[in-house]
Amino acid sequence: MIQPRLSKSRFCTGLQCVRQLWWRVREPDAPELVSPPDLQAVFDRGHRIGELAQAAFPGGVLIEAEHWDVAKMCKATSAALASGTPAIFEASFSVDGLFSAIDVLERLEAGFALVEVKSTFSVKPQFIPDVAIQVHVAKAAGIDVRRAEVMHLVRDRNCAAGEERFARVDVSAEVEAFLAQVPAQIARMREALTGDLPLVEPGAHCEAPYECPFMARCHLPKGALLN
Repeated sequence: MIQPRLSKSRFCTGLQCVRQLWWRVREPDAPELVSPPDLQAVFDRGHRIGELAQAAFPGGVLIEAEHWDVAKMCKATSAALASGTPAIFEASFSVDGLFSAIDVLERLEAGFALVEVKSTFSVKPQFIPDVAIQVHVAKAAGIDVRRAEVMHLVRDRNCAAGEERFARVDVSAEVEAFLAQVPAQIARMREALTGDLPLVEPGAHCEAPYECPFMARCHLPKGALLN
């Protein structure tokens, strides 16, 4: 079996539950993965916030390609790095079966800052693994990441309609602490994906940090067995 690529979203899913990860990878067209209108609206807002955040990085270049064309995205990223552009949006790297598209890779006087943009008003605990896997992949690709940040919204009643204010929070220390466990987590997920559906009993992880779309498959009548 060809080892499936692990993206940052798959990695974060695997941290929550390898059973959910298995379904997402093995059944990408599962009906549970069709986003309802309200959830799709959340995704659309996140995309819009990401675009607005790019204005904070003058001269930045957006890597544009179909999401499935990883080779093209990585090639365009290499070209942008070589050109000395001050910031790259959706900077893409693929190393050892891992893939990450970084919201903002900002060039510093020495090295780079990796910036993850969120449509929340604070830094949430689940953001740290999200940023950490991106740092892991970028460093594996030879990028000198000196700082990791989360860029989130700031409530401001003075903002005009359609405008947003952002705060940039340095999470380098938290990310560095998490990085030590990333290789072991990757190995655990890959092992789970090579076998049959993993057996994971329902629990708090079914709803945190995000509600699992496959909850109905696991929460069976009392006395029934998971399969």
